[in-house]
Amino acid sequence: MPLRVLVLEHARRSEADGAQQIDELARGQSRDEIAATLFGLRAWLEGSTDDPCGWGLEALAPARSRVSRHGAILLPFRALLAAIEDQAT
Repeated sequence: MPLRVLVLEHARRSEADGAQQIDELARGQSRDEIAATLFGLRAWLEGSTDDPCGWGLEALAPARSRVSRHGAILLPFRALLAAIEDQAT
């Protein structure tokens, strides 16, 4: 499944379910691909770009105005990157 599906599913599920989806759907993705996902999603949420990287993230548009939710949306990606980097060392 593409990573964009992961993000949409995360938006629709609880954080625990979102973390499980990330585990399942990020398999096979490189560290750089996941970092690019995080960077693009963060920029889009902050309003730095109008393009959510072409992943169909428009479903998360209501969250753009709710800055307090940005951290929860980005948390699974940050945790995944930290886990990958821990394994690399």
